[in-house]
Amino acid sequence: MNYTVQFIGLTYFHLSPRAVRILLPDGRNFRQIAPHNASISLRPDDVERTSGWITSEIDHDKFQTEFFFPPAKITLAGANEKGDIVATTLADSLYTLRDVAPEAQVDPARAKVVGDLTIHRGEFAGFRLPGSPDDGNSAVI
Repeated sequence: MNYTVQFIGLTYFHLSPRAVRILLPDGRNFRQIAPHNASISLRPDDVERTSGWITSEIDHDKFQTEFFFPPAKITLAGANEKGDIVATTLADSLYTLRDVAPEAQVDPARAKVVGDLTIHRGEFAGFRLPGSPDDGNSAVI
């Protein structure tokens, strides 16, 4: 099963040789970071069915269907099976939390997050959206 997951927004990647743990912090401990929610966004044609979501947790238009969720442990099918991790360029291309909040201390075991997932196989890379200026100010996803 091949698919692409794009993480957009405040994301903490904890790299290890056998897995990448990804935490989506809630942002509530830092004045310069607005509190936020986590969501999963899909092309409308990729949504086969929904269940368990209430109307206020789903936002959609002709380009995307976005599902907002409460703090959760997330599992992606196939990504939880052991395999190879390729993340050689990830650390060089992303800003770190310390770039935004130098006083930040991240303890993954006690982090306040809206999303937490561990991926055991796959390739990780940071990139700018096509057409974004390469001036160091546009978002990396």
